[in-house]
Order: sequence, then structure tokens, then C-alpha cells
Amino acid sequence: MCYKVIMGRNFRPYAYNVFINYQGVKYEIPYLEPEDYGALRQVLKGRGMDISECTA
Repeated sequence: MCYKVIMGRNFRPYAYNVFINYQGVKYEIPYLEPEDYGALRQVLKGRGMDISECTA
């Protein structure tokens, strides 16, 4: 699971694209607003998972 940041003005995050690989299938959650991304990250952290920044 990883994310890419879409930067807005003043280099502030405008939105996040989250990519999930699950059983060989890639899913994309596009244009998550920063507060929604934060909520998703909290839920996943509570289940022992973390989202890292995409390397490619």
C-alpha cells in the first residue's frame, strides 16, 4: 500500500492518490482529500498496517 502526494500552492498537499496491491490486483483511490487520507491512515494503523510513499 502506498501513496503519492499531489501538491498544491505553497507546497501544501492538495490530495493523495492511494495505491493498494491485493492478491495481484492493483486498486487506486484517487484524489483523497488530506483529512480523508488522514482518517484512512488512522484506521489502517489501528489494524497494524501502514501506508508508505510510493517509490516508482
